[in-house]
Amino acid sequence: MCSRYSNSEGSIALSGNGERFIIGFDEGIIQVWESRTGHLLKERQYEHPSGEYFMIRAISLNGEQIACTIQKVHELEDELEDECIIHAENLSTGALREFCSLDSRVFDLALSQNGKRLATIGLYWSGDIWDVVTGVHLAAFSCDDEPPRPIWDLTPGFINLDFTETADSPELEEWEDYLAKYYISRDGVWIIRNGKKLLWIPPQYRPKDAFASGSNIAIKRKLGRPFVIGFSDKGLDGL
Repeated sequence: MCSRYSNSEGSIALSGNGERFIIGFDEGIIQVWESRTGHLLKERQYEHPSGEYFMIRAISLNGEQIACTIQKVHELEDELEDECIIHAENLSTGALREFCSLDSRVFDLALSQNGKRLATIGLYWSGDIWDVVTGVHLAAFSCDDEPPRPIWDLTPGFINLDFTETADSPELEEWEDYLAKYYISRDGVWIIRNGKKLLWIPPQYRPKDAFASGSNIAIKRKLGRPFVIGFSDKGLDGL
């Protein structure tokens, strides 16, 4: 595999089944590749602002749906502009949709397994759930009024989108209902399972950043090596 944009800074997302991955380049270009053969399946260039900007991208479990957003960074204050446009494309049908996020600060994207729902993740564990096909805003979640303020940024693996796949208008009472079975508390002190404290995290192991895949959690510490911890119904798989 060789890209003619190899000198550009790119960001990569891999589909859950491992069959496809996408690369987003500084030029506002998205490439979709087949993992097994290294074949370039699709390339698309989106309009992007002049000056400094960054791209966030996501791909569904089966590799059929992709989404990306391109945001401009203010040259002087290093802050984001008010508008955040999200582009979504179904690779099988070629259907394209463009819609505007309610939050100007979108730091990550998460697609549901079937690619029908999209979560935009903003500052301090806030975000929105969207219908990818129609572009309709379905629900919002936020913990802004829940102390303490998060010490690490929420990432896509901790978002639960399964409940939205069949619901036209998901209505959950608590913002925690949007989180996956396993997640880390906002203060970085506890690993939570089904809303209950499961494992206390010693100070030297608390996250600067964290990622999850099912019951496996990878933690990047402020100091020291990152590590992965796995869970099962019987207890810890390993540390």
